[in-house]
Amino acid sequence: MQTEFTLTYDGPALRGHEMNVRDLAPAMLGVGEVFEALNRLYNGKAADVAVNVRAHQPACFTVVFDVSQAIKSATEFLSGTELTAALNLKDLLFGTGGVGVGLILLVRKLRGRMPERVEKLTPGMFRLFLEGEHYDVPLELLQAYKELSVRKALEKFITKPLAKPGIDVMKIESGGREIERVTEEEAPYFAAPDVPDDVIIDDTRRAAYTISNLSFDEDGLWQLNDGNNPIRVSIEDTEFLRKVEADIIRFAKHDVLVCMVHFVQRRTAKGGVANEYTVVEVLEHIPAPRQLRFPEPEEGPDDDPA
Repeated sequence: MQTEFTLTYDGPALRGHEMNVRDLAPAMLGVGEVFEALNRLYNGKAADVAVNVRAHQPACFTVVFDVSQAIKSATEFLSGTELTAALNLKDLLFGTGGVGVGLILLVRKLRGRMPERVEKLTPGMFRLFLEGEHYDVPLELLQAYKELSVRKALEKFITKPLAKPGIDVMKIESGGREIERVTEEEAPYFAAPDVPDDVIIDDTRRAAYTISNLSFDEDGLWQLNDGNNPIRVSIEDTEFLRKVEADIIRFAKHDVLVCMVHFVQRRTAKGGVANEYTVVEVLEHIPAPRQLRFPEPEEGPDDDPA
């Protein structure tokens, strides 16, 4: 299964038919990544897709891409699992063939934003509402619009090249006709959206911390230790901070603070986990030991009886 298309960047900076390799390489990788992401989204491990540069044409800066697909899993194929072919992947992206609206056109219409409301019309068709307008799209297109890896790949070969001075348009051609075009004014719509962190844990707990460093860091956060790891903590106990400022409370390294702590743990957009500590109230300040602990002295013969 194979298809092809032509990608052209144009503008005053490309009149010499040249493009800086630092701009070209990420853009070309972005084209490959968007097809890989779409193939993975629709076909999983059942098929592989390869995107190859076949030729450069001496006009503006033009690259011809071959998109080929090979069945990877015979089990999936023999079981009757429906595969989304390379040609259909191209149609979903650029809106050719029987798909009508493609992903690039949908991003342009929505200006890269999330819809305010989604209505299910049929099992395979959805209506997206935004600012008084609505757009009917198939399930496959909705899935592609929501897929972060797809949106990041679009940014690589649309937004970033068109942000370069002197590059003002990107065109896609297939079968000898232009099927899609993005201008530099529209390029920001194709930037990958920021993904808010997901809150995993949000609670307030009692905890004890040792003071790792007597100075604040550059963000004004306290540097404490929870017994296993150093942590950076914001303290919001105004009475405690007032006493510190007035030199009523003095600290030494390894002193312990017993606190009520607001703890928030988030899953970040990159897939990691971030922890946030806020001391709501300092319950107790326990100085580090300054002397060895001796047994309490026993009563001697000269002691007065109790």
